Amino acid sequence: MLRTSKYHPNLYVIASNTPALAEAAGRLAGLVNPDQRLARALAPIRDTFAFIIIDTPPNPGRLLTNALLAATHVLIPVETSYLGVVGLAGLHTTINEVRLEYGRADLEILGYLPTMYEEQRAEAGAILEQLKALYGNATLPPIHRSTDLAYAHAAQMDVFTYKPPKSRDDNHIESSSRATREYASLVEEVLRRTGYKAPSAGASRRMASGEMCP
Repeated sequence: MLRTSKYHPNLYVIASNTPALAEAAGRLAGLVNPDQRLARALAPIRDTFAFIIIDTPPNPGRLLTNALLAATHVLIPVETSYLGVVGLAGLHTTINEVRLEYGRADLEILGYLPTMYEEQRAEAGAILEQLKALYGNATLPPIHRSTDLAYAHAAQMDVFTYKPPKSRDDNHIESSSRATREYASLVEEVLRRTGYKAPSAGASRRMASGEMCP
């Protein structure tokens, strides 16, 4: 069910539902055109929202294929551990298959986002350098492991609500929280890479965020 965020009136959320997702994965196989169900469901509301964010695990399968076919861009979080990068090859294979089989050459990888980064861990530093070597400018600045993020999650808040910025100008946020600064920079970079232009004064657009649901 679509609901308005408690803290942001222009943000709408569909909460995740693990049992429903599992059921949907099983039911999709028996449907006509099963891989484009999500794209068809979102088509009538695409122009209502500035962004529709689909949060989905990278595991291959029809749920992931549905998400990719409904998307215009893919942002790939990569935990900075060796286990975190194991799934990249399989994810790339799925993305390339979707591009080829469905004529979606326009499906763009927006970037690779290193997460849970700890500078003191040699493994994390090595993986970050490896990502930069492989993907160049597509590798985004890392999101550091942070107690602010853990506490915000426990409080069911986004980091901007849990640790609000002290001030903001057009291109910069002041905050005592590194997590707030890093996610603010990520938002600005996503806007830049997607070429998003804010609506003119008086225009009203909304943002939706949610995990894929049946």
